[in-house]
Amino acid sequence: MEVTHIKSSLSPFKVAKDYIVEYPENVKVALGEIVEEYNKVFDQIVPLNMEWPEDYQFARLSNYYFNFAVQIDMKGLEDEFMEWSKNASIDEVKENLRRKICEIENSIAMYQMLARLFDPSGKSHFGKGWREALEEIRMKTNKRIVLLAVTEEKYLAMLASEFGGNVGKKEIYELSGFDDFWGPEEFLKNKEREDVIYFVRSSQPPSWQRDPRTQVEHPLLSSSQLRRIIKAKSITFNIDNPVWYDLNDLHYYPKIINDTKEYLVRMGLGFLVNSYEDLVKEKKLTENFEKFLLRNKIDPEEVRGGEKLIRVKPLKLCYGGYGHLRYRVLDKEFRQKLKRELSLRGPYICQVEMEMPKLKDDEGREYAYIDRIFYAYLNENPVFIGGFRNLMPIDTLEFKKGRIHGNAEAVWAQII
Repeated sequence: MEVTHIKSSLSPFKVAKDYIVEYPENVKVALGEIVEEYNKVFDQIVPLNMEWPEDYQFARLSNYYFNFAVQIDMKGLEDEFMEWSKNASIDEVKENLRRKICEIENSIAMYQMLARLFDPSGKSHFGKGWREALEEIRMKTNKRIVLLAVTEEKYLAMLASEFGGNVGKKEIYELSGFDDFWGPEEFLKNKEREDVIYFVRSSQPPSWQRDPRTQVEHPLLSSSQLRRIIKAKSITFNIDNPVWYDLNDLHYYPKIINDTKEYLVRMGLGFLVNSYEDLVKEKKLTENFEKFLLRNKIDPEEVRGGEKLIRVKPLKLCYGGYGHLRYRVLDKEFRQKLKRELSLRGPYICQVEMEMPKLKDDEGREYAYIDRIFYAYLNENPVFIGGFRNLMPIDTLEFKKGRIHGNAEAVWAQII
């Protein structure tokens, strides 16, 4: 059925209202341990981005930097796996789940949609957990939490897609859980305020995602003075100096943290690619790439022979499917395209393409699906706050291009 009560330029949304997926406790515990591993890796990445001692001071537990809420995008869990997991050890479940993960996202978006898709009051599993996590941060810091878009383009796009147009401060809180929503103009008027911290949305715009040669104005982050204020009060790890985005100067590259996937490499879930020769030499997989495949229980011969495709994606600055390539590893066209994209976007990571599970609805239409799962830190521990099964009809162009994501064709089901 179509859901029309969500205030968004992307509305209406399609939902499978009566199809509810219930995760076993072992799966929830194992995913929580993966979130902890992710945050401990992020604690190693954050210092590379630091410019001033007070950076990210409100995004710390007692002894390390952490993302207070994350989204895990992974291969959809089939009923057979969930039945097996009930009697398996946590370690067995965790190792199996690690190999199903595509990405872990620390810049969550579409709060109203996530909270209200299956409950117009917003008191869904996600809605309650999300607000509880935000309230815990308010209590600990004694500050209001402002959603901050650092460019006007991002502000206007979010205003339309996440709030359905102009909204008052009371409605911002009701729809998102944040105390306010600012763009550059309102930030400049309030930059001296000491009673706020920021949940920052700083991704490069779609125009840049399509072509990184596009010039993007950064009125806030280009100023060292303003960037220092934002970075000191940000509870999201995504604040860079825009001069670092010159991807021809790799001296800057380790500092970039915005939309980073470096954690995948450090967790052993992605293979770093600086050139095609990192993957293949003389039509043979390199020793390092083979070792990566074997650690992830993948037969190198299936990759070399093209039975399994690989997916490569930019290591930093890109989100969604922008810049992704999906090919057989020995394909000549892949080698040429990868070389071009590396010159435009900097280093990549490689993962073996997962075959997503499928199901049919009552009318016989077939869908492939992924699971999007959310965790938030409550009392300094990662807690499952629900998720969504993202189903894509296999007769759509998006699926044929290897993309299962939230577009007009997507159908959403609830995971509890």
